[in-house]
Amino acid sequence: MESSQNGSWEAKVKAARERLAKKIQSQSRLDMATFPRAEEQPISAFELLQSSGILSGCDLEITQSTDVTALLEKIHKKHYSAEAVVNAFIKRATLAHSVTNCLMDVDFEASLERARELDRLLATTGRFVGPLHGLPVSIKDLTAVKNLHYTMGYLSWADNVSEQDAVVVASLRQAGAIIFAKTTMPQSGMALETVSQLFGRTLNPHNKHMVAGGSSGGEGALIACRGSLLGIGTDSGGSIRIPAAFNGLYSIKPSSSRVSYKGNMNNSGSIGAASSIGPMAHSVRDLRLIMKVLIDDEHWLKDAAIVEKPWQDISIGPESEISIGVIEDDGLHAAEPFVLNALHIAKDKIEADGHQVTDIDPMLFDFGKGALVKERLSYELGRGFIRSELDQTGELPIEAIKHKIDHDAQSLEEVVENHRNWKQNKDDFLAAWMKTKLSTSNKKPIDALLLPVCSKVGFEHDTLPPPEYASIFNFLDYPAVTLPVTFVPETGTGSTGDAACYAGMPISVQLVSTTLTEEKLLAIAEIVDRAIRG
Repeated sequence: MESSQNGSWEAKVKAARERLAKKIQSQSRLDMATFPRAEEQPISAFELLQSSGILSGCDLEITQSTDVTALLEKIHKKHYSAEAVVNAFIKRATLAHSVTNCLMDVDFEASLERARELDRLLATTGRFVGPLHGLPVSIKDLTAVKNLHYTMGYLSWADNVSEQDAVVVASLRQAGAIIFAKTTMPQSGMALETVSQLFGRTLNPHNKHMVAGGSSGGEGALIACRGSLLGIGTDSGGSIRIPAAFNGLYSIKPSSSRVSYKGNMNNSGSIGAASSIGPMAHSVRDLRLIMKVLIDDEHWLKDAAIVEKPWQDISIGPESEISIGVIEDDGLHAAEPFVLNALHIAKDKIEADGHQVTDIDPMLFDFGKGALVKERLSYELGRGFIRSELDQTGELPIEAIKHKIDHDAQSLEEVVENHRNWKQNKDDFLAAWMKTKLSTSNKKPIDALLLPVCSKVGFEHDTLPPPEYASIFNFLDYPAVTLPVTFVPETGTGSTGDAACYAGMPISVQLVSTTLTEEKLLAIAEIVDRAIRG
């Protein structure tokens, strides 16, 4: 397809992809000529990463650290230098990109120089810059990182470069983190699969036939490959939680007024959906560490949208009983057997550890009513902004957003009615939460809800799934954590007849609490995760 004003959009895509490839090649200094590309990988990418011959024994040891907390302990004990750590993750991120197509920009050279600077500071002063001293961190496309590109997956944005850091990025740098890469997202950000005309398709490293999730799918794939142990994603309808679930990761979507969203380049097209920014990692304790770092930086002094609520260290002892409400079905999208099995595993293990588990009737929360309100809010500003971006270059919309781009903006009367219903729905949901005390043995409302992240284990490419169990909590602005539970067996089959395509895929659950209770939720998540792992 040609654009009479702008020439061939395909030529612009080719130029942008070549620019990225040359930058990765020159800055990583790796010979990738014989390493398989994304489309050539076997079903799972992990064996390739282990047997590449490119990673040294030390590189493997560093990148296979249990989690960020364990890696930082080694850095703080001077077992690893910051330079060695950054160099190892540059190599592994390059390999991960080769097999999943997860990167959209890199800053390897500057990252290595910063690592050397941190090593020199430590050697001369004996002090660490901060709690994240020397930790490489990856950042999603739309979050501003000074001197790196941001595109939102639009070809018309291919040359955009951030002039300053987003608030979250500045907080991470201040704590000693090193921002070394940016990751892919879908065109417009409004899809649960990460694919764009600009960068192509990001594959799930567990199973290349399944989506990596969206819109933080590049982060999901990179962190699953351990090309990064910590990444920052954004979530306005499940965009952190769904990629985390599909890639077997831990994540938190905070309340929108807890961590600053300032410096993110997207327009969600909705006032009601609360966009959040948060970490994706390999453990609950890592989520807790990063949330503390971000909140300790007092974002309320930098962003008027953030409430002044300092971090509180909350821990729940093993002798304490927590109360978990379980929802197996939202009444709209029945969870398939593999997902229900994971939920039952979590439920049974929580009960076995002596905690109270209560089955909740989904009609109590009326997810159907909430879904209708959510749908109206999602399209109140229309989708003309997507069409205008595509028209600038003549690029085609990806399959997942074709049905979204021609909605007209609603009238003022419709918008007012939407917000009246939204407010009422939030009040109704909170009232329903309080009513759970009628079902608990201690006669108190539940501490958290446990439910699927998605009704399915995953989706094949170019399908059009709704965000189902995830997006309602953006409209309620409740914090939510994802916890991996189990995997689909390599030979798994199911009642749908096509579940064999899920082979090797992780299955996760979602833990939710009420607005601005992140510390409590993470403390509960640690207990639940410990039960699942036990």
